[in-house]
Amino acid sequence: MNELYNRATVFAQTSYHEGFCLPIIEAMAAGCPVICTDSHGNRGFSHDGKNCIMVEPDDVAGLAAAINRVINDPKLQQKLRAAGLKTAQSYTWNNIVDQLDNFYTNLVAQPKRAYIKKTIRQYE
Repeated sequence: MNELYNRATVFAQTSYHEGFCLPIIEAMAAGCPVICTDSHGNRGFSHDGKNCIMVEPDDVAGLAAAINRVINDPKLQQKLRAAGLKTAQSYTWNNIVDQLDNFYTNLVAQPKRAYIKKTIRQYE
């Protein structure tokens, strides 16, 4: 996959809904500019105009325009690559292991319903 991302000019992810949406982070880690929709699971790390271009779901014309924009603008490609690489670096194992540990520690320590409601509110 890394080889494909490295050869691509742009990566487009147009899902309606994803969990964490690992392919976007993989593309960013390979330095591939990203165009995506708000698929819910990418809200914490996909920032329109900063590390990706975000289009509305089912907006075929908007997607085509975004692809053309990235392909024809080397400065935008470089900006998205640099910001994407920085984003991906924040998700390396060393950077997230403490967060993951805290998540599971809190999950076990709290009644399930209260913890699930609290977690859902964080991402609304």
